[in-house]
Amino acid sequence: MAESLIREIRDTFRKASLQAEAARGLKGDDWKAYRTIYAESVERQGAAEQAYRDTYDLRVEAARRWLVDQAGDRKGPSLLLRWFGRDGFDRAEIERQAHRMVRDDHQRTLARIEAERDKRIDTLLHQAERRRDASEQLKQDFDKAADRRSGIERRKGPSR
Repeated sequence: MAESLIREIRDTFRKASLQAEAARGLKGDDWKAYRTIYAESVERQGAAEQAYRDTYDLRVEAARRWLVDQAGDRKGPSLLLRWFGRDGFDRAEIERQAHRMVRDDHQRTLARIEAERDKRIDTLLHQAERRRDASEQLKQDFDKAADRRSGIERRKGPSR
């Protein structure tokens, strides 16, 4: 429980810092690309939510069948029948587990979409930073070449 809470807090902080960095450092085409990535992510999450709602019962049924098949494949004390001929399978427990599996799968799908979005945004931010650094270097090189001071003044460093 504590590990998942720590991971969730870390992910939330990482996302907030990415958004703040993007808002501060992106301009023009980079900002447009950021907005496109974010919009595509929201659209994919909406489609995943819609598919989850539309096919929830089918997914639960498939998960239920899978759980029963897995339990049937196991050999050992878990399949010993209860006394007086009662079946060892608890239908309510299998039902709860199937619902839990479907919900967890959906959460993993949403997390995968968010992770992909964060990775794309991180790549975009690094590319923008490299371009910005290259631009700054070009500007510094030009300023150095265009320095019109003579002799001793030039050796002192840039004037302020």
